[in-house]
Amino acid sequence: MFENEPMAQTYVDRIYDMKSEYIGDSTKVIKLIEVIGFDAGGKYTIELFTDKDPFGLEIKYSKLDKTEVSEADLEIFSNLLLGLIENLDYVNIVNNDDIIFEQSLETLNNSLEFDIKEIGENKEELEKYLNINSKKL
Repeated sequence: MFENEPMAQTYVDRIYDMKSEYIGDSTKVIKLIEVIGFDAGGKYTIELFTDKDPFGLEIKYSKLDKTEVSEADLEIFSNLLLGLIENLDYVNIVNNDDIIFEQSLETLNNSLEFDIKEIGENKEELEKYLNINSKKL
């Protein structure tokens, strides 16, 4: 994922510093989405679902650039959002009005050996998660 350790540490610090308690904190959520790297896929809009539980986020690309971002990237990026936004329950990625990726907190946690929310509570857990998944990026 990163060619050198300082760059990796900077990324970890930047996304950890942007974590949010609430999906409704749109300013922080937008900045976190940018810092994570969703913009590599092209122009997008977001929709926040904050009226009732489960709380969600939809990232809508008008035309996803798959040469710059892979499905594995989108999965890891989405997982980071689920871990770093405390009350976020699901993420959908949309391309040209079609859902191309969807991830719920429950499904993700069932597939992992830990609760993804731990990466938002402990920077070392975030670093460990990124180190494990950097091979996919």
